[in-house]
Amino acid sequence: MFEKNILTEQFLITDFLPKILPIDYDKLKQHLLIAYYKNKKLGDEEIYYDYNYTQYDYHQHIQWIQDYIRDHYKGEHYKTPILVNQGAIIQQKNESIGNHHHIDDWNYNESPDMSALICLEPRKEASNVIFEYEAGRSKKRRWTIPLQKNKIILFSSDLNHRITQNINTDPIITLSFQFQLI
Repeated sequence: MFEKNILTEQFLITDFLPKILPIDYDKLKQHLLIAYYKNKKLGDEEIYYDYNYTQYDYHQHIQWIQDYIRDHYKGEHYKTPILVNQGAIIQQKNESIGNHHHIDDWNYNESPDMSALICLEPRKEASNVIFEYEAGRSKKRRWTIPLQKNKIILFSSDLNHRITQNINTDPIITLSFQFQLI
């Protein structure tokens, strides 16, 4: 009998937040925009991706979103996502988010296993998340997923990805989470 060992696994999972969650999107977006305008960035250096991510304070509605992801991922995949990092992406007009991944190249053991994007305000002309797969025979493969309101995009944290330019006048607001799986 052949024994198969999976050495690595990369994945993309999409879902939508259920309408039953009592999230006040206007209050949540206001909370994130206040943090953005206070210039609370996750990173200090413009050359790194986390410079484009906004740090925010605790908000109950964000906690409900994280709880939903944790409970449903665990129920379907039998591993529990533990939050290790979070931020918001506020894309102003003509801004894009460059190609990056969420692995700490100097600390693989504490790097996240899974990342999530949840768009709260996609605007009329949606931006897209473009994922790049660079291994084996599938080298140079790309997947495009549009940022849609309440769409959850879960993916392997080591996947390179970028977010296309916001061509709208108003900002696109997206939550970003990174999890370790136990």
